[in-house]
Amino acid sequence: MSFSAAFQSPLARATQTADVVLQGLLKHEGKALYGAQYAAWQKAPEAFEIDGHAPVRELWHRASLAWRGILAAAPQPQADAVPTAAAAHPTAAVADPWVALVVAHNAINQGLVAIALGLPPSYFRRLPQNNAALSVIQLDPAQLQPAGNGHTTTQPPVVTLVCLNQSPDNPFKNPDKVAAQVVLVSPSTAGAGEGAAAGRAALAGVLGKLRVTHVLAAPTPAATETAHALLAGQVLPAAAAAAVDAAAAGSSGAAAVLEQLGAAEALDPAALWRRAVAAAGGSGAGPEHRDGGDRQYGNVVVVVDEAVHAAVLWAALGTAVPGDGGPRIRVSAGGLSVLEFAADPRVTPAAVRCVNNTAHLPPPEPAA
Repeated sequence: MSFSAAFQSPLARATQTADVVLQGLLKHEGKALYGAQYAAWQKAPEAFEIDGHAPVRELWHRASLAWRGILAAAPQPQADAVPTAAAAHPTAAVADPWVALVVAHNAINQGLVAIALGLPPSYFRRLPQNNAALSVIQLDPAQLQPAGNGHTTTQPPVVTLVCLNQSPDNPFKNPDKVAAQVVLVSPSTAGAGEGAAAGRAALAGVLGKLRVTHVLAAPTPAATETAHALLAGQVLPAAAAAAVDAAAAGSSGAAAVLEQLGAAEALDPAALWRRAVAAAGGSGAGPEHRDGGDRQYGNVVVVVDEAVHAAVLWAALGTAVPGDGGPRIRVSAGGLSVLEFAADPRVTPAAVRCVNNTAHLPPPEPAA
């Protein structure tokens, strides 16, 4: 891929105390140096202030200025331009699109992605950025609209998050710091064809790195076939197979439990998210994660189509799917998204580790 422009974020460490705290350079000594301030930083970073600075709010401001610079460098709509088919249909292919490469560190990337999705500073730490991972944000062209009296107004570009933290590495990070996970999976295709089987095998290979406790599958052939493949790919295939056979009886003694979603529930992203969180909250069938008491937490896989997958991501962020003109999240067939909980899933906001990761899928066959 060639790039039309490149932007780099200078990492000026230790220039201000606020920046030092923000970059996490004092994590090991923060409690000793800052006491109550460190506790406030951990509890509500978006409200935290130190030495006259509000690090997270200032970060969001800097990210918004960065977006202004990026958009200013992009080609601008012309006053005499006639809307094209691609402009009328944002998903249509555009020849030689303008592509900007942005190389930055974790904090500023969080701000850039959050602002693109319309999320405020309270989402700091909810969109962590992995080192050397790729995130893609698509901006469909801004359009000029008639405003009367011969004037025009420029509509903002339509923003689409194509992927977040795309990487061939294991998507399940920091197991010692993660209490539970919800993994959203969209089947590649249904059927016994070579391509469909390869897609299911690729997903099963990735999920084989995680001890799954529950699988919630939409009532479709593709979702059911994918769920069975994922269970068969677990560390204990015999026990996983037993879970498939015993699912209808509600057995909870096997390594994982397969639950078929009702038709209405499979189309309700908020209800589906609540059910996934409840399953991750634990019912005695969870893996080794504990909160210090008797409750165990689980790792839940949700198998749904691409549209529901994207809608559940918005539900996980605590917001409804934006309306026309608002930001979008794209999910591809075979795509995988990971949401993490640092503590009890029922009371802890989820952090989005990756969105629409497709690095595990086999490369597409070249066109004839």
